[in-house]
Amino acid sequence: MTMLYTTTIITSAEQAEALPLGTIAASDEPVEDAFLAVLRSIKGERVWESVDAGMQGDADMVGWIALVPAQEAARAAGRTVRHALQSVAQAAYPQAG
Repeated sequence: MTMLYTTTIITSAEQAEALPLGTIAASDEPVEDAFLAVLRSIKGERVWESVDAGMQGDADMVGWIALVPAQEAARAAGRTVRHALQSVAQAAYPQAG
């Protein structure tokens, strides 16, 4: 199964806290110095976990670029996945719609 993601820049600790589990984030560093982290649930706590950077708090994620699972982003916006995908398709191929 293919997973679609939407991209956003994390601008606050509150935004980082509100992101759904499974979100992947990359630090805003040059590629060779960048860190990756995944938002997971560990012992009931939401934690940003990175092999390179260890555990990160929500405030530590400000400025990072987040890849949010599209299905979860659509749910949070109150849209169906089908509607979200139709919007992406129309933006990519305006002549088709």
